[in-house]
Amino acid sequence: MIVVFMGPSGCGKGTQAEYLKNEKGYSHISTGDLLRAEQQAGTKLGDKVKDDVANGILISDAIILTLVKKQLDLLPENSILFDGFPRTIEQARALDSMLLDMKKEIGCVVDFSVTEEELYDRIKGRFMCIKCSTLYHDPNYMPKVKGVCDKCQGTEFKTRPDDTAEVLSKRLTWFKELVAPIREYYKQKNVLKSLDASKPVLQVREEIVSFLNN
Repeated sequence: MIVVFMGPSGCGKGTQAEYLKNEKGYSHISTGDLLRAEQQAGTKLGDKVKDDVANGILISDAIILTLVKKQLDLLPENSILFDGFPRTIEQARALDSMLLDMKKEIGCVVDFSVTEEELYDRIKGRFMCIKCSTLYHDPNYMPKVKGVCDKCQGTEFKTRPDDTAEVLSKRLTWFKELVAPIREYYKQKNVLKSLDASKPVLQVREEIVSFLNN
């Protein structure tokens, strides 16, 4: 199945995506991860992305689609999870076209809903593993062993430069503007599922699994 996770930064998409990747065998395409990898590679494109991300500026459709298409070409044609993509109606239509070429289509779009107040609270406690970029939250989602990443056993962590109230405010502004037509687009295709992502992690996970099984 092809699945899309849709929601603002801090809503919990990444945490649930890790579960589907590790436990259900989904290939995970996160535009956030792709953009961070481009920055770490030190390319000209990566430098532009770095400046835009730090200032909460929406990355252009052209850049996002180029990175997603490149990643799609590398993946086996099995279950795929898109995390944080598409974010514009143009990206949604372009994704459908890419999948059509693969003779696939989206089976489920999970729309994560969280209040703005909770989003601000969540980004205050977020931190990530420097080695593998796995996200954690203090106190809601900590490594099983203190100071050791669950995924790669790395021991160095940092906060992301874009995890600030100012950047989140900018992101929420454009997210609200762009998300309405995307919701309607997927609603018309009868694949949209609304999710209260303010619930505990395990309860949110159970609801997602229920969506995918039905």
